[in-house]
Amino acid sequence: THPNIARLLDGGSTPDGRPYLVMELVDGEQITDYADTARLDIPSRLELVLAVAEAVSAAHRQLVVHRDIKPSNILVGRDGVPKLLDFGIAKLLAADAGAETTIAIRLMTPSYAAPEQLRGERITVATDVYALGVLLYELLTGMAPFPADDNEVTTQRRILEDEPRAPAEALRARTAAAGELLFSITPRQLRGDLDNIVLRALEKDPARRYRSVAELAADITAFLAGEPVRARPATAGYRMRKFLHRNRVPVAAAAVVLLTLSGGLAATAWQAQAAESARGDAVSARGDAEAAAARATEVTNFLVSLFAASDPSRNGGVEPSVRELLEEGIARVDSLSEQPTLQAELLMTLGQVQRWRGEYRSSADLYARASALWRGIDAAPDTALVTSTNIRGIVLTLGGFPDSAVTRFEEALALAERDLGEEHGITLSILANLAVSKDRQGADAEADALYSRLVALEERVLPPDHPDRSYTLGNLGLRYAVVGRFAEAEPLLREALRIVSVSHGEDSPDQAVPRENLGMMLREAGRYDEAESYLREGFELRRRILGETHRYVAESLFSNGLNYALRGRPGDHARADSMLRASLAMYDATVGSDHPGKAYTFHALGQLEMERGNAAAAERWYREALALRSQPRDAPRETARTRTELAHSLRMQGHAAEAGALMEEAWNLARESLRDGDPVHSLARIGMGLVLADGGDIEAAAFYAPGVAALAGRIGAQHPVTRLACARGRERGLTAAVCR
Repeated sequence: THPNIARLLDGGSTPDGRPYLVMELVDGEQITDYADTARLDIPSRLELVLAVAEAVSAAHRQLVVHRDIKPSNILVGRDGVPKLLDFGIAKLLAADAGAETTIAIRLMTPSYAAPEQLRGERITVATDVYALGVLLYELLTGMAPFPADDNEVTTQRRILEDEPRAPAEALRARTAAAGELLFSITPRQLRGDLDNIVLRALEKDPARRYRSVAELAADITAFLAGEPVRARPATAGYRMRKFLHRNRVPVAAAAVVLLTLSGGLAATAWQAQAAESARGDAVSARGDAEAAAARATEVTNFLVSLFAASDPSRNGGVEPSVRELLEEGIARVDSLSEQPTLQAELLMTLGQVQRWRGEYRSSADLYARASALWRGIDAAPDTALVTSTNIRGIVLTLGGFPDSAVTRFEEALALAERDLGEEHGITLSILANLAVSKDRQGADAEADALYSRLVALEERVLPPDHPDRSYTLGNLGLRYAVVGRFAEAEPLLREALRIVSVSHGEDSPDQAVPRENLGMMLREAGRYDEAESYLREGFELRRRILGETHRYVAESLFSNGLNYALRGRPGDHARADSMLRASLAMYDATVGSDHPGKAYTFHALGQLEMERGNAAAAERWYREALALRSQPRDAPRETARTRTELAHSLRMQGHAAEAGALMEEAWNLARESLRDGDPVHSLARIGMGLVLADGGDIEAAAFYAPGVAALAGRIGAQHPVTRLACARGRERGLTAAVCR
């Protein structure tokens, strides 16, 4: 009797001597069908397996092995409770025979049978462990590790001789063949612990499997809790990564060094595997793998020596800071000049750490040194130089050097097209980075061409629900949103949200991005109530997953705060003030006081004060924003927008001369960098008309009226920004057709 085992109610024989059993009615569907119909995520599928495993363990405690565990023998009722059926071929284990027995008749379902069943060997609890591994494999990939075919002999030979593909690889191949995600799981979610848990349960040698179903269940439970699992070596780096995952917030600052350097080991192994697959030369591939293993050992030694500095017996009890450890690590890399490949890999790893810490100049320098080394290494992987150059461009973008970043992206793209081809994933990533950078610079024509090419390539080589497509659609949707092309932006952003919803788990930070992007578009379109729900969802997701103190949470606070500032309902302005100031504090705490992202929050605080009618306070915030935008070519649209609004705040205070000079600067920047019809171009033109009207210049109307017409033509005559432009014009005696 067990809640997850269908109960035996009665039994007997018919008048003609045929035996029968009366079983509990389970009104449900096969476990795999149930999971797919309900689109269960990984944790929910694992919970089902845990319930079945407990039922099997209960049977084992009664010395009964099931021997025929398969999806059709497990039904899930309407209440979501799985029930294990059909102990018809179950075998009693001899209590005095070491939990094993010999079967006389080979009853089984071949494609779900363990190798020892097929060979007619003794059955143990490990037989049911294997069957649960098959069940787990099928729940996670939608297919058995050795699907049955018409030839039973072939199926049995494969079970006995072939190694099963890792679940992540099986799902990747199946998804690619189908051209779409088949259910709510992506291959990336299976890599690592889940691959190892399943493959250990499917070991051909029973002695190498989990010793019991309870041990298998313990590993599944550990995975769900983010703790180390037995199915992989319990290395210090692995245990550290698990500890960091469970304790993201308290140890984030100290953890980033070890976490990233440990990740370098995985990258090294991946490069060796890629080289092995590409060359097809067993000897050469084995040499690559051995070299990668040697480098992994060197990385371990490097880490041990680096973190020896934290040994109290060596440092007088003074614990070094993360910055000190990094500086020590960077200095020690120079000692590896006789191992240029290892040196280049470590430079990139340290560069990644510095990037995460907001030390962009240092990060860019480390990636530059790595790139120089890769150029001189004849046997370097094709992806090495391309990757280091691409990431160097990303770091330069973050550091506020857009021209240098574009140069690096263009260099990386040329290398990728030559060495990898235009359909390679890295090539697509570089195209996306270059498109965003060109857009940021105001190079609209080039950005449009890059986006068109990128969208066409991804439609050709990626499944419709591939996560990378959501990033591209999201970036393109944002591009349209900031220039007021809302009708084109909205369907792209909603499609990006749909893709992420089916390709990422609920606890993925990536779920927040498309929600906030869509919310931002709705906010820019003046649809503040609709924007609120998406922006709030994104904020709550990021705060729950990333913790209370994270740079991305600072961005979410900014997005929500600006929406409240612009909507202006009772209580909105106080809420906006609180959120925007919290955003600034979080930037300071996570990436530093001079991070360029703060400029957006400063500008938003300026808008809030203008909404409140406090021009002097707005002026201070706008000046803070401009101070961070020291290079006009970095985001010229935003720089021109801030200069325009700063000029308005000065006009409201009666500082006509300074307002006029600033507005002229804004207009010149917009005219040089932005297309006609761009909302910021129109706002700068309108602003010029207003300052000219302040001085009684007869040219004022020639600037103002066309600017308002262009603005209304792009974002609509009833948009709050258009109505504000009309109101400002009326104050100076200026009119436009759309304002009547």
